[in-house]
Amino acid sequence: MASGPGRGCPGTLRLQKNGLDCRKPMNVVCAWCSRVIVDEAGPGPVSHGICEDCRRKVLEGNLVSLAEFINSIDFPILVVASGAVVLEANRAATRVLKRDLSAMRQALTGVAINCFNADLPGGCGHTEHCSGCVLRRAILDTQADGCPRYGVYSDHHVAGEREMRSVHFRFSTSKLDGMLVVAIEDTGELVPKTDPRPQTRPGSPEAGGAAA
Repeated sequence: MASGPGRGCPGTLRLQKNGLDCRKPMNVVCAWCSRVIVDEAGPGPVSHGICEDCRRKVLEGNLVSLAEFINSIDFPILVVASGAVVLEANRAATRVLKRDLSAMRQALTGVAINCFNADLPGGCGHTEHCSGCVLRRAILDTQADGCPRYGVYSDHHVAGEREMRSVHFRFSTSKLDGMLVVAIEDTGELVPKTDPRPQTRPGSPEAGGAAA
């Protein structure tokens, strides 16, 4: 994960809901040691990256394990490989996302966060709804150009035990060597709205199929 906007990166980059890149002042601190990385705004929401000292500790192997490193953070962290596949998640991620770690490892990001669309024909990244996925775009763009994205907002239909919920995420993406770290900085329930799709997951007992 870069210590700040990398060479050639357009400052503090934020993706709006409409998918357009824009500049928006935002303070960024290291998720591990709380050192200020970007100081562009006054009081308000803070995004997260990794400072150069913590980055060096990870790359030089001075930490016991990546799992221990990310579990020192009290908000959700996903470590993602190429193709948006989740390699590791911390305990906060399993708690907030209400997912078992075993169900998140080696899963596409949409599957890991329990995105309702991930169970539709084609799967995560290949349904008719995925072209507008801000989370997926931020991950793939950061993997491609190495530039961190801070304070990104993305809305998702998340499958619950009995019905679909609409959840509002605020997150950041930062590259760390060949991996990507996604910090989920805030989540909130959106006001329920009518959706033309079935409110049960494909294959669930309510949908008339065998449970996955």
